[in-house]
Amino acid sequence: MTEKQVKDALKFLCVKYKMNYTFAEFENYMGTNANIETYNYYNKYGCFTIANVAVRGDVDYYHLDSIDQLKDILFSRPPNLGVLTSKNEKQYKEYADNILKYKLRIYDFEPEIWQKHRKSGFLKIPFFWGSEKQILQALADVIEAQIEKNCSFFGIKV
Repeated sequence: MTEKQVKDALKFLCVKYKMNYTFAEFENYMGTNANIETYNYYNKYGCFTIANVAVRGDVDYYHLDSIDQLKDILFSRPPNLGVLTSKNEKQYKEYADNILKYKLRIYDFEPEIWQKHRKSGFLKIPFFWGSEKQILQALADVIEAQIEKNCSFFGIKV
């Protein structure tokens, strides 16, 4: 996934809905020698972030309360509790739950749109989930549909 692909697919958020856009790249993400690229669309009501660790093929989607939370969420580390035991299990669970409340499962929103994009005529596209361009186009359609229905997408007002 490249910045150009993301900007091309989601440019309507800036043009039509006057959202702000920033790109940020961070080196040595979580001590893994991998870079993480973030594509952020935000306004005063919240921030939608696509986080891409290209080396691992990981792409995560986040809904943050503000752009200022980006580093806090992406770079938070679990408490130094050592090995998971029954004594510290609750603390590990709290840490994981805190991070997961910001992550979006984008494929759960508007499932009929995802299914439509996965088909070509009456045939399913076998490698749809591997095509970043197709996923971004489907994501753009999902966001547009959410905005038309709710005047917001993933909980962010526009």
